[in-house]
Amino acid sequence: MEQIKKYCVVKRIVAIIFTFLAATIVASPQEPALVDEFGKHNTEELMARLDNLHNQLYRNDGSIALIRVYRGKADYLGFPSRYLARIKTYLTNHKVNGHRLAFQECDGGDETQYRLYLVPASTKVSNCQKSLIIPQATTLFDSYFYSYEYPGIDDCCSIPGSDITEASASLKAFADLLSKKPERRAYIIAYNGTNVLGFNSRTLRPLDPARKATRTAINAKKLLIQNGIDAKRIKAVNGGYRDSLRNVELWFVSEGGSIPKPTPNYFSNRRKAKRK
Repeated sequence: MEQIKKYCVVKRIVAIIFTFLAATIVASPQEPALVDEFGKHNTEELMARLDNLHNQLYRNDGSIALIRVYRGKADYLGFPSRYLARIKTYLTNHKVNGHRLAFQECDGGDETQYRLYLVPASTKVSNCQKSLIIPQATTLFDSYFYSYEYPGIDDCCSIPGSDITEASASLKAFADLLSKKPERRAYIIAYNGTNVLGFNSRTLRPLDPARKATRTAINAKKLLIQNGIDAKRIKAVNGGYRDSLRNVELWFVSEGGSIPKPTPNYFSNRRKAKRK
């Protein structure tokens, strides 16, 4: 009888221990799940992949999405910040709460890589490795498309609203770099575009208004100033026309280094006449 009582006590203790262990295993944080990993892509492919991530978030209430960009050797220094802004814009446009999104810029290899994770609730997100890179020579920090209201152009190559968020993110990252080297300067060169289009076997060039690039360069300078950069360190110019979509270049100029010069490659007939 005594042995039976001891057996029951031991059995009860063992049951309690297993119950505790089971509860501990269930309560322990889970690892982030890799939902997708990819490299070079176009906008349509990106949207399809982000739609899948959106669906995963919808089915896993309480989880968050972690998006990492691994910069390739050929990428501009400002590219990761700008591209993460593009991804965030697309997801928030589709009603994903910003509190359920986490973004990280990471050291990469030869090629650009993107990794999308689903992070369970109460799981701590670890940071990837990111090195601080400060160029010693004059360097093109970033180059991006800027919007202008022209039917058939603005919607062809960008996620709605991302042109503004991408520019802001790139300029913020540029300001962060400039703040670490007060002796360095910023050169902003904005180009008008010919915005080449193919229509009925013809090549059309709906040129931007000449002053559009000037206003864009000035606005970019204002954003740098708002991010704490002294106006005396910033030069903003209209670079003329390029036979492509309009764009902005952000140059990080080293102390005593070469000064970037505009490189337009398209001149209208009227401008050609003036140059003769």
